[in-house]
Amino acid sequence: MRNVGNEVQFAIYQSQQTDPFPIQFEDWVKGASEKLTSEAFDYIAGGAGSDYTVQENVDRFKAYNIVPRMFRNVEERDLSVELFGHTYPFPVLHAPIGVQSIIHEDKELGSAELVLSLVSLTLLVQQLRLR
Repeated sequence: MRNVGNEVQFAIYQSQQTDPFPIQFEDWVKGASEKLTSEAFDYIAGGAGSDYTVQENVDRFKAYNIVPRMFRNVEERDLSVELFGHTYPFPVLHAPIGVQSIIHEDKELGSAELVLSLVSLTLLVQQLRLR
């Protein structure tokens, strides 16, 4: 069975191309602050009261480290996750955010369509890999 993931990763290393998406959380925040109006960014990035819950979320997120697993056999992977009694082939979470009209003209429907397109693309890639 072809290991498509390794082939893609090797091609990226050979071409020396950079990843189009930021890796660091702070880079995502910086990008959002540059693209959104200050009002929209402040609403999304802020929290109630003294932003205690925002800082708590950041601290908890930083407690998890991604550990590279180099030179491991990843031909058979299981990314499935069980949530609320249902098993999904991979973890996808779309947090509810109110007042999305301040960030996109399609409001909540726009972000839902984006999530569906990402899920559809991922499922398509998985199906192609299984052939």
